[in-house]
Amino acid sequence: MGLRGPAPKPTGVRVLEGCRAHRPLPENEPQYPTGVPVKPKRMSRPAKLVWDELVREMAPANVLHSVDQRALWQLTEDEALLSEAYSGLWKMTKALENKAQNEGKELPRLVRKLDLLEFALLRHRSILRLAIIS
Repeated sequence: MGLRGPAPKPTGVRVLEGCRAHRPLPENEPQYPTGVPVKPKRMSRPAKLVWDELVREMAPANVLHSVDQRALWQLTEDEALLSEAYSGLWKMTKALENKAQNEGKELPRLVRKLDLLEFALLRHRSILRLAIIS
């Protein structure tokens, strides 16, 4: 059976809203110092560019912690992989369009609609990643 009731609010949110129930706040939550995580050395070149972009946007808001390194690393690798897959699909679609045009054929409507392809890629990143890995 699942958990009952809504999930508890994070302590930070309860502090900002004020503790209306006058119950004590939990003291056993980890408190990580804010700071930009160290960029891993084994990152791919495209992922390094995504890392720099994300850190440049997130660092001024003080939302990064040193423990976020692995999660941020995985996110940047996934974004780089998605970008590479998208550019490959774009080139493949353009090649199909050129081949069809040279042969005097017309492509199905779905192939010409690259926005549908982009929508599918953005919605199914994990499926795309699994398909490329296997």
